[in-house]
Amino acid sequence: MASIRKRGSNSYLIVVSRGYDYEGNRLKSVQKTVKPPKEYTPKQAEKWVKEQAILFEREVQHTPEPINRSIALAKYIEHWVADVGPKKLADSTYQRDLQDIRRILPTLGNYKLTDLRKEVIRDFYEEMRHSPRLDGRGNLSEKSVEGLHNTLCGILSAAVDEGYLTHNPA
Repeated sequence: MASIRKRGSNSYLIVVSRGYDYEGNRLKSVQKTVKPPKEYTPKQAEKWVKEQAILFEREVQHTPEPINRSIALAKYIEHWVADVGPKKLADSTYQRDLQDIRRILPTLGNYKLTDLRKEVIRDFYEEMRHSPRLDGRGNLSEKSVEGLHNTLCGILSAAVDEGYLTHNPA
């Protein structure tokens, strides 16, 4: 809902709240100053300002929110786990991906999405090939490393779809 404040004799401030982002932080409100034509009567000016407020509110609602491209992989994965994965994947796939995320986060979680490069991801896979299994019997198999790749690739593809990345580095 837009709010209208009279400013001066022939000027009005329209303020539109944009709500909250997925982290619960309030998004910055958007403002616009309008001046009705001088030949309008006070009643006509009031009606004109209300129409402008409705049009401005529609415009703001249809303008996409700017994407924070400096978000860390760990922060994006939090969002993915809560909002994207459960809706997009079968439950068994989602559960497997959650297990893979436990291995991805300690190594890659601090990287910003935009700083992830294929070299960094290749080094991560190589490190995982020499990483011990959870049961302690040898290193991860090539199939397990492939599973990590599939999980990471799926998460980064979702980030591309949502506009956080221009391409998937995995």
